[in-house]
Amino acid sequence: KEIISEVLKLRFNLMARFNLKHEDVVLLRGAQEEMFSKLLQLQIAPNPIEIIDWIFNHGVDQTVMSYNFDPEEFQNIVTQGTIHINKLTSKLNHQISILPGHKEFFSNLKHAAYSETKELLFVNRGVDLSRPLSAQNDCFWWGYQNFSLIKKPYNTFKRIVRGYQSNQHNDIENSKNKVLCTLFRQPLENKKILAGIFAENGEILELFESN
Repeated sequence: KEIISEVLKLRFNLMARFNLKHEDVVLLRGAQEEMFSKLLQLQIAPNPIEIIDWIFNHGVDQTVMSYNFDPEEFQNIVTQGTIHINKLTSKLNHQISILPGHKEFFSNLKHAAYSETKELLFVNRGVDLSRPLSAQNDCFWWGYQNFSLIKKPYNTFKRIVRGYQSNQHNDIENSKNKVLCTLFRQPLENKKILAGIFAENGEILELFESN
C-alpha cells in the first residue's frame, strides 16, 4: 500500500512539473499486481484454496497486511463458500477504493509500453521473442526462459528495458552493448532504486542509482 502511494505521488509530481498528459506516465503490471488481482476476484475462482496458498507463498500476504487485513482470515474463509469469500473480497475492494488513486492504479496497469518509434520496449520481466506483443499472455510479468541471453532485436525493438530479473546476476555495466537492460539490482534489501534515461531509438543515455 505504501509503495503504491509513493508511486502515485511520483506520477502526480512528474505530471505537474513537466505538464504531462496522463498517457505520458505508464505504470506496468508485475507479478505481484497480477497475483493481487486474482485475490480481489477470489470469489469466482474454481480453486480458491490452491490460489490462496500459492499467492501467499509468493508475497501477496504482505500486501494484504498493508491494507490492514489478516491473511489468516482469507485462508479460513476460502473453505466456507462463494458468499463468504465475496463478502471478504468486497471489504478489501472497499478499503482499496477509499485510498486516493489506489483503485485507479490497479485498473489502469499496462502490460507493456513502447516509444512512438517502436524501437524501445518497456516490460516488467520478459518477452517471448517468438510471439507478437498481442500474444504474450503472462510472459510480461512471469518472464521467459533464457530471456537474459537475448542479443538480437525483437521485431522493430532495438532495446528492451525490464524492471526485474529473478537471479542475482547483475550485468548493468555492459547493458549498452546489448539489446536487454535490466533496472533491478539484487539483493532487494539494499533499498536502492536503479533508473535509466533512454532515447526513443533505444540508446541508453544514463543509468543511475538512488543513494
